[in-house]
Amino acid sequence: QAKQGQTDGQTPELASGQPTLISGSGSDELFGSTVHQSKLLVVGRTTSSFTYGPPIVTNAPKGGADAFVASLSTDSGSLLRLTYVGGALDDVGRAIAVMPTAGGTEEIVVTGSRESSSTSDPPAPQGKNVFATWLTSAGQERLTRVFGGTADDEGLSVDVDTTYGTAYIGGRTASADFLAKSNLASSRAFDPVIEAGSDLREGFLAALPAAGGGGWVSFVGGEDVDELWAVSTPRSNR
Repeated sequence: QAKQGQTDGQTPELASGQPTLISGSGSDELFGSTVHQSKLLVVGRTTSSFTYGPPIVTNAPKGGADAFVASLSTDSGSLLRLTYVGGALDDVGRAIAVMPTAGGTEEIVVTGSRESSSTSDPPAPQGKNVFATWLTSAGQERLTRVFGGTADDEGLSVDVDTTYGTAYIGGRTASADFLAKSNLASSRAFDPVIEAGSDLREGFLAALPAAGGGGWVSFVGGEDVDELWAVSTPRSNR
């Protein structure tokens, strides 16, 4: 794929020995990736409208910047499918994981930040909020959870535990009321207090059931700036 836009996303080097550009008419950035069954799955942010084919495009651009998920062949590097995730304002996809289901298929779990309101969950208040979206293998949105406080919050990492059907989201928050506003159980928080300061940034860890509803969240960090850029569950649970 030739360069087309203002900024293009570039995948890691594939089996062909070359990376692949994710290139539309606008600005495209890649922030996370995972490999599953000979496919490279990437997540990022785009202002492009991908009108060339292939790939198969699921959903339409909503406006502003959209989070997106793209599926590429690890052998040829060809772009197979692209799914827009988000709403009318600016949304960014930061991390991606694959969750096997009881029916023998897989779902894709994506996290990042969302300024758009959610149609699948009561919208969280103000600023950027954390989102977690479950997509079917065909790229259709099955479930979206949005949570956060009154300042900016962002999901930065995700992993899954198939034993309990749970996605674990790590990230950062600037919201002193993050636990109170998140609509997640804070009674299980192992760190219930956000540290005060002019550069307020605290890490957080959230557990979200794939069935929807429930879950818990906790701060993670000390008196300085803290962010959770990686989450990992035991491989026996994947």
